[in-house]
Amino acid sequence: MSDDRTTTRVYVDMVGDLFHAGHVALLREARRHGDRLVVGVLSDETAASYKRRPVMTLAERVAVIEACRWVDEVVADAPFEVTEEFLDEHGITTVVHGDDLSPEGAAAVYGPAVASGRYVAVPRTSGLSTTEVIRRATSQPVLHLTVGLPGVGKTTLARRIAEAERIVRLTPGTTGWRRSSETTTRADVATSSRGG
Repeated sequence: MSDDRTTTRVYVDMVGDLFHAGHVALLREARRHGDRLVVGVLSDETAASYKRRPVMTLAERVAVIEACRWVDEVVADAPFEVTEEFLDEHGITTVVHGDDLSPEGAAAVYGPAVASGRYVAVPRTSGLSTTEVIRRATSQPVLHLTVGLPGVGKTTLARRIAEAERIVRLTPGTTGWRRSSETTTRADVATSSRGG
């Protein structure tokens, strides 16, 4: 943290799972409210206490958020409820959150910042959330293949296919891997006890 008391430090907290354009828009807007942006990344356990468990680990989410051009500093395993001590420790002058949080919710989570007039609600990106990204990804048709490559086990084959652009579902047939004529909307790779 800088000792320069004229530097304004903005704080945003987030889960940041499956980092997307909505996260970037929030961070860009938050950064406009000060000189430096500090992002608190909530732990897997904290996120799971009020929504689903993140797909990405805390370390993965921190790495992606640190790489965002608008972010100056990241606090891993940030507290769910921000205290005056936390704000002082990090020299926070402004707390920013999306406008999807009610005034009561803001007071419960960001109490000292709300009480002192240091809380700012910014517009949320409509129609874009991690839940929406997951919904889009899992609703995509999946390609079914028949694969019969001598000497290539199903594990190696599954890895190679998963590296391709499309999500693939492999279906074991009676004489090896076969192409399925059905389309599925589940994004998974099914395996059997055959191959290696």
